[in-house]
Amino acid sequence: MTAGTCGVAGLTVDIPDTANDLFIPPFLCGTPDFVVLATEAPDLDFLDGVVTVENEPGIFFADPLDCIDPIPVGTDPQEQDVVVWQPTVAADVYEVRALELTDDCGSSRGSTRGLSYFVVGMAINFGLDHVTEAEDLRQAFIGLTTMKFDALGQVLENARTSLVSPRYGALRSQWSSANDNFQIGNYDKALQRLDKFIARVEAAEFDTSSGFNHRGNLLMRARNIRFMIEAKVVPFAP
Repeated sequence: MTAGTCGVAGLTVDIPDTANDLFIPPFLCGTPDFVVLATEAPDLDFLDGVVTVENEPGIFFADPLDCIDPIPVGTDPQEQDVVVWQPTVAADVYEVRALELTDDCGSSRGSTRGLSYFVVGMAINFGLDHVTEAEDLRQAFIGLTTMKFDALGQVLENARTSLVSPRYGALRSQWSSANDNFQIGNYDKALQRLDKFIARVEAAEFDTSSGFNHRGNLLMRARNIRFMIEAKVVPFAP
């Protein structure tokens, strides 16, 4: 993906010798190249919790992007390496596409609920200039985080019947409060509520008989949203 397509066009990657495609959304862009890695472990199922993954783009690229938190003043927040993941069957994710799941730097680290496709060498890039279009760029990161909050709310709803304890309402309340505070720009309180949500999910009991990893699905998304707020939204707030 070239810089000219960033923020404009998505990309469908045909995976050889499989019937499955990788779907990359418009806000993710190669830097400029990227590598797709596929885990081949059909008997490896994760029904509970997350797997920590770490990008090492220096293995593949001579001049890779770093993941730096906090981002140095004056640096383009779009020029940051990110963790990108999609299960082999895209329909297994609510968005039916690859997800950006970075939740830590050093190089970039993230949590996933299973092993499938990983894309190394990507960044969140809206095709905006971080100097002349700074406010548009900030709003783009806010909009993306809002989309991630919405998706978290939907996958929480999907997990409702698998929750044994605590009750769904307790988690929904923390998600709603975190989302509401984020929307009004109260980022400190949004982070506090998100921390409580994460703690409740970690301590929750889920019925895993459906074969779907609901805890992992919630944790990987919530941790990513926390990182987005702390590393991409708060530092550039007016």
